[in-house]
Amino acid sequence: ICSMNILFYSILISLLIVIIILIFKIILLKKSIKEISDNTQDIIKNNSNCKISVSSRDKYIVNICNMINNELIILQKEKQKYINGNANFEQLMLNMAHDIRTPLTAIYGYLDLASREHKSEKLSEYLDIIGNRVDNLRNLTDELFTYYIAKNLNVDRLENICINMLLEQTILAYYPTFKEKNIVPKIDICETKIFRKVDTINLVRIFNNLISNAIKYANSDFSIKLESNGRLFCSNKTDKINNVNISRVFDKYYTVGFCNNSTGLGLNIVKELCEKMKINIKAQYENGIFIIILDI
Repeated sequence: ICSMNILFYSILISLLIVIIILIFKIILLKKSIKEISDNTQDIIKNNSNCKISVSSRDKYIVNICNMINNELIILQKEKQKYINGNANFEQLMLNMAHDIRTPLTAIYGYLDLASREHKSEKLSEYLDIIGNRVDNLRNLTDELFTYYIAKNLNVDRLENICINMLLEQTILAYYPTFKEKNIVPKIDICETKIFRKVDTINLVRIFNNLISNAIKYANSDFSIKLESNGRLFCSNKTDKINNVNISRVFDKYYTVGFCNNSTGLGLNIVKELCEKMKINIKAQYENGIFIIILDI
């Protein structure tokens, strides 16, 4: 009986030792998994080129760590290729836009000379078509230049300006276009003077792009409302936007499909400028009305 008890207790002690070892092993594994998780999140968050390291010497954990490090190296290389490729593409587009401007200026000059000459009705029609196409090309190149400026903007020219007055002046410049497009704008600008420290040139760019975009999309109605708290509503009725693509209106190079005379950079430029100037911006689509809201 005594030997049986000794054997039982020996087995029990051995089991306890095994259980303790397993618990200790599990604790170490959990610690290693947490280290891998924390390191991975830190590398992704800080865009770091560091590698994952763990305190464990377990060969399986070490193998997992090495596999993740190898994938991170590949990911970092691909990301750098993307960054370099994107920068090269944007520089190429900028160079192209710059190169196009010179012949555009010459074309405008010859069109102006041609418009003064005696010409047939058919030739006048052809010249008008050419003029429209040249205007479209100029708008595209202007969008590319503005996009490049927005991407590389350093907001350091802050001025204390009256938002009401700046908005009124910008809208006034578009009245000939409104008349040409048969759009009757509804303007509601609060009487309370709103002063903000902003980059004036780029705030005007924001206003211009918002109005230009509305003119492209509007069926007829177009309205701008500025509240006393600095919240700006720019809205127009349109059937060319829906709840599916509303989430993409600020995406780079995205167009709704019908607009062939756009780079898809207009609203992306607005978003870039707003983010640089710390202006909140969002888009909504309700009951056929497309609305962009800015908190200036």
